[in-house]
Amino acid sequence: MKLILSGDTHGTFDLDKIITFFQKQNTTYTKEDYLIICGDTGICGYSETEEAKVRHILRNLPVTTLFIDGNHEDFKKLNAFPVEKWHGGNVHFIEKDIIHLMRGQIYLSQKKKNLAKQDFEKAMSLGVPQADLRGLLQQCK
Repeated sequence: MKLILSGDTHGTFDLDKIITFFQKQNTTYTKEDYLIICGDTGICGYSETEEAKVRHILRNLPVTTLFIDGNHEDFKKLNAFPVEKWHGGNVHFIEKDIIHLMRGQIYLSQKKKNLAKQDFEKAMSLGVPQADLRGLLQQCK
């Protein structure tokens, strides 16, 4: 799993930089890799035409796009998407490979979940009361 981080893209305004980045890479990316856009993606909160262009571009990238909302998002529109669980936290699936990471959530990779589960099982085998392990137990779900 590879992570690529980007600042605000403000609709299609800065998406050309992301397209150029992927075109210049000698690395193979898959949908198991993630582009994380840190705010103002233009997926919700711009004109319908602009939003459609942004989704088209992101949908055709070789990676899954994760984004954090910014101050230019239309929160009413964004929050109209169903809330679903993903890697331990709540998200909105805008599309299969375009995922809104909701505020205040913590996401763990499957590897981290497996480690947390092993730690939980070991602590239980050592007699640590389950009540003391609630936080660790939550990470295992």
